[in-house]
Amino acid sequence: MPEVIAGGPKGRRIAVVEAFGFLVSVVRWPGERRLRLEAVMKGSTGPVFQADAGTTDVAGAEANAKGFAAGLSVELAPPGASGPALVRPTYGQLEDEIRRRGKDVDGLLSRLRLFMRTFGLDEQGRVGPELGAELPKYQKEFRAELMRQGKSPATIGPYLSKVNKLAEIAASVTVVEGSGLTFGETLRVAMERRGIPATTLARTAAITNSTLHGWITGQFTPDRENREALPVLERELGLPDGTLAKLVGALRPMPPRKTRAGAMPFALALRKALQAQNVSAAEIARRVGMPSPTLQGWVEARYVPGEKRRESTLPVLEKTLQLAPGDLSKLLPEPTPRPEQYAWALTHDQQKEWETLKAHKTNRTPANRSTRAGSFWRVYEDGESPTADFVYTDIRHFFGYLTLPPDASDPRLRGLGRDGSQLSILDLAVPEQVQGFIDFRARRASSYNTATISFLAWLRALLRPKTGFFWQANGVAWESFSPQSLLLADGERPQGTLQQWRSHCERMVEWIGEWLEDLSDSITHTRDYQHIQAILDLDRPMDALRILLDRMTADYENTADYLSPLRRALRVRDLLYVSMLVRNPLRKKHWSQMTWRADNTGQLRKRAGGDYQIFIPRRYFKSLAEFRDEDYLADVDPALTPLIDDYLAACRPLLLGAEGCDWVFRPGPVGSRRVNTEPFTYGSWLSSIVVRYIPEYAPRGFNPHAVRHIVATHLVRTRPDGIDRAADALHNTRSMIKKTYGHLRGRDLTAKAQRIIWEEIDP
Repeated sequence: MPEVIAGGPKGRRIAVVEAFGFLVSVVRWPGERRLRLEAVMKGSTGPVFQADAGTTDVAGAEANAKGFAAGLSVELAPPGASGPALVRPTYGQLEDEIRRRGKDVDGLLSRLRLFMRTFGLDEQGRVGPELGAELPKYQKEFRAELMRQGKSPATIGPYLSKVNKLAEIAASVTVVEGSGLTFGETLRVAMERRGIPATTLARTAAITNSTLHGWITGQFTPDRENREALPVLERELGLPDGTLAKLVGALRPMPPRKTRAGAMPFALALRKALQAQNVSAAEIARRVGMPSPTLQGWVEARYVPGEKRRESTLPVLEKTLQLAPGDLSKLLPEPTPRPEQYAWALTHDQQKEWETLKAHKTNRTPANRSTRAGSFWRVYEDGESPTADFVYTDIRHFFGYLTLPPDASDPRLRGLGRDGSQLSILDLAVPEQVQGFIDFRARRASSYNTATISFLAWLRALLRPKTGFFWQANGVAWESFSPQSLLLADGERPQGTLQQWRSHCERMVEWIGEWLEDLSDSITHTRDYQHIQAILDLDRPMDALRILLDRMTADYENTADYLSPLRRALRVRDLLYVSMLVRNPLRKKHWSQMTWRADNTGQLRKRAGGDYQIFIPRRYFKSLAEFRDEDYLADVDPALTPLIDDYLAACRPLLLGAEGCDWVFRPGPVGSRRVNTEPFTYGSWLSSIVVRYIPEYAPRGFNPHAVRHIVATHLVRTRPDGIDRAADALHNTRSMIKKTYGHLRGRDLTAKAQRIIWEEIDP
């Protein structure tokens, strides 16, 4: 039985592994080189079980942690208990697994048999704590036996390394004979022991994530089309042949799939072509260079190719299936317009109206300033105005909504059906049209959001008495505004006078204010941090980011010599991106549009001493209320200089579009033959990286702004001057940081006060 220690870990936690119902911490204690393992049952505060990790290497300790947890799950189970965590392989099955993997078979088998002879184990016996929770103790005895046999210390090390590998393999092998597990439980247990994420397993077996999730939860069973994935799953999970097939029959049949409207003709033609070639969808997807689940979704008529796939993938697919050009594409339904496709292109007259409005809001002449009280849109030295660009986009979308047909089949594309050439900027003053546009946006976004607030806010500013552009009626043909659309007092007749127009603007301001008040409780803020709550709940949230970087670095260093040049370039890019993002927590836009030039004029610049710094002009940041009114100039950690040099010189030239643009980070050319010089936003790619390296925190949906939130939370929570330091790190104003994160300081102080009171009452 492993040693039980009181309380929590005393050393510095380096990594955390979740397995078999335990959270196992890899801990480095003060003054010790070797690492320790400290385990606690998930959802419990104690007891804490401790063992020597048997190594000084973090990756090796993480591998041993799984065996430690597996052994604990067996030893701590009550008598007669049964369940997924109690199923252990025999030594004979462990030998079969080593042969199946086909890597270092002779070396592992010879060390295994020597280990078995040393402790009197046989092939029919189950693997026990000797390769699990008590592995460090058995390793010491094994070392002593090897020394008695005359082995030198230099040769004993490789023997013990093989034993560590055996423990890792044993922890990953799942045996279901006589376990009484269902099909879904077997999958879940096998995935836990292997440590394989569901997304990776689904991709390998050429099935969708939702399909695999349905199997695991028992919602349905594999049907005739995807039952061929079962042997692949058994091979990847180390299950005996036929294990899953035997368990399938006990589940209820799979319900019929929902199909995309209009997708069936395309799907039937695709199935017929696959049958004619006698080839699977997974194989064709591999040849074409596209994800297998995507092609499987086309075959099952669950969805159809989007605009980009129609242009790039369909021609290659038709050629691969020996079809004539257009045989598949002609069967596709009309594509649904994207949000930017309904934006209206302003006519000449409408553009002149916009220029008049823009000049009014950006002209800082004394005459204009006296009536405007300083409420200008900020204009930078190069003439750019972010606020003007934002309002211009909103106006184009508003006009686009007005021109959409009212009877469109898709409710998200229904408008008012007006003639776009007859629209005027004065249409923004018609309350029915404004309300219709707000509801239209809510239908598309599934809720009212902060974009609704922004639209109503700038519109109210244009209507405001005395200073509003519409109210002042300078450069606005208010006479052409329909009198029937005026908001008038009860009994007042529409006459179309300037006084009535200004009264209308004032009532519109009141109406918008009521709208904003009504919407305050139903607004959905786009910044939702529930997906990183496990990280935010840590006493030191940045520990999760440090673990992420440690694991990414160790993974790269252990595999760099075996990677192809392109794969190495992608790995270096990812490591550099995350390393810089954590140290300089800028917004996603700043990273995707960060420039580098050989003449050192980009935003990523090399200093005279050889290190790097980041320079981003103030105009690339958002509103003055949130960001500092100054350029961003910050040093890059000198420790990253070799990595940046390597990426820029050897890795970036291999990536897509590197020669045709100045953006620092570029996508890999996997699955694409087109020239692409657009900024690389990382998007879900960053989320997949984080899920891969710190799955214990399950941060799906992780994005660059999550890093900003984690850094700010950590600084505010752990530093007396945390608000100031967070403002420095995020390039925010102190007032914005205090408004967003000030509650953390108050909450922590309240918690400390509560603990003092509890200690006084119950010492």
